[in-house]
Amino acid sequence: MATKTINVDMLAKMFLAGAQNIEAKKEFINNSNYNPEDYNNEEDKMPETGAKNDIELADLRGVDYDDAKWDELLDNMTISDMDTVIALGGYQTAAASSVGKIQTIDCDGPASINNNFTGCVDYSCIPVLRIPDQDVR
Repeated sequence: MATKTINVDMLAKMFLAGAQNIEAKKEFINNSNYNPEDYNNEEDKMPETGAKNDIELADLRGVDYDDAKWDELLDNMTISDMDTVIALGGYQTAAASSVGKIQTIDCDGPASINNNFTGCVDYSCIPVLRIPDQDVR
């Protein structure tokens, strides 16, 4: 029977890394330890939802980031659409009918995101910019 040795230094590093993660997780806020009283402010104003401002997402193509029309668009969003867009935002952007937003699906691309959990990523298909001549830069 073969005997395997354990690298004590590596084991110590792994243990310390795990301990640091445990400490970091103690400060993580989630549904089990979130207390709204720690964050609520009586001066806060709830956003408007479900407004009928006759504006859709496509209408704002090219509109400046700071334009007030973006606020009007967000006022149109319903709580249900907000929830759907946030909850289902993994490999897609969900439809939001309150602002005329269609669904898009991003299953995969050159970085092979569909395999990013398996460790089997093929980067050979990622486009690489090649500039052969220094004068072109």
